[in-house]
Amino acid sequence: MPGTNLIVPVVLWGKYAPTHCISSVYLSRDQKTLVTGCYDGQVCIWQVEPETLKMTPRCLLVGHTAPVTCISRASIIQDNNFIVTSSEAGEMCTWDLVDGKCRESVKITQVHTNIQAYHMCNSEDLRLFCNGYYAEILIMDPFSLELMFSLSSKMNPDWISALHVLRPSSRKDDVVLAISITGTVKVWSLLGHENKQSEPIYENESKQIRCLNALSLNCCAHNQRTVLIVCAKYCQIYDAGDFSVLCSITAPAGERWMSGDFMATDRVLVWSTEGKGYLYKLPANSVPDHKGFHGPTVAHDSPVLYGMLAHPDNKLLSCPPAMRLVATSSGGKQRRLLLRGDSHGVVSLWSVDDSAPLTQTVVMEAREDSHGVVSLWSVDDSAPLTQTVLTHAPLVTTSLDAAWAAMAPRPVGVLDQMHAPDEPGQYPNHDPTCPQC
Repeated sequence: MPGTNLIVPVVLWGKYAPTHCISSVYLSRDQKTLVTGCYDGQVCIWQVEPETLKMTPRCLLVGHTAPVTCISRASIIQDNNFIVTSSEAGEMCTWDLVDGKCRESVKITQVHTNIQAYHMCNSEDLRLFCNGYYAEILIMDPFSLELMFSLSSKMNPDWISALHVLRPSSRKDDVVLAISITGTVKVWSLLGHENKQSEPIYENESKQIRCLNALSLNCCAHNQRTVLIVCAKYCQIYDAGDFSVLCSITAPAGERWMSGDFMATDRVLVWSTEGKGYLYKLPANSVPDHKGFHGPTVAHDSPVLYGMLAHPDNKLLSCPPAMRLVATSSGGKQRRLLLRGDSHGVVSLWSVDDSAPLTQTVVMEAREDSHGVVSLWSVDDSAPLTQTVLTHAPLVTTSLDAAWAAMAPRPVGVLDQMHAPDEPGQYPNHDPTCPQC
């Protein structure tokens, strides 16, 4: 209509799927919605069938001008269909997953590298604990995207590289555990009445450890007495009391660690830049329930690799994949899944619970490699030693290309008629938005 500012966007898909070099991934707790962010700023919403985990792309959201680095849920209510995304340009958006509308958006000077949604004491809903390329920890409202308050550092202020928020079982307040890029561990205690008008909130404790440029920090939810800190070349288990090192795991040759988490008090899952997950059983001195906890390290008692989560084809990736461990609940059944989205736009899901150590009667021999990692080998008098590390393939794998190939007929774009019948409209395997393609 003349004289109005109304703009109605019209999207026509072509016969080739849009490129989708994945930079972040998220799965809702009810296993019904998967969200992937990519390097060109687009966000794709996938519909998931909880029983089969079959994924179908449903909506493509356009609102960021830079790679999407963080995706987080916005509410503690499981049926609340809102998420928050953040980009490398400092853009934050709150999306409605039902209709795909952007409900709120802001652009701030701080760039987040990690967002943890957490339900604070004396709070009706979730708060977003954000850290990134800045020295503070920002606590934001997920719907208004307003800054509620921030946590500052008095000792050795520097960028916060990783954080974890938890509520100790014996206390009613919340505790924020974080580490700076220079290796200073900090602890804040929150009572629930903090706001941005209050005095600066400084750390209650701090300690310098030998850990530079940490990528992730997770406290064991089963006992809250051990902490896993992951760096690129190694990951370490710390005693949460005095932050002394209990054990260390070196990254496999040619790979770099990305992140990890506890599977149990004595087991951890760590994943690498090659898109593989490694399952380790911890030594006795790293397990709080064991009588040898915090005892001297025994030469033959080291982390044992007992399982791997990897693609059978081991296809070469142009940039590190986005990976995430999630806990879901569907039909009263709890489940833990490892998500992976790669540079080819392929989404893969592994069931971590199906990868638990096998109980079997067999003579085993522990063998230590040059990195100090011990693997279990079966001993058979009639055969040479064979390593008993099981590799698990993903339960489900899909991509936008696969979804387009399954369509009959394929979508017809408005520009397809300009190409000759034997001339391709574009190169489907080339992704110009990927910085490393």
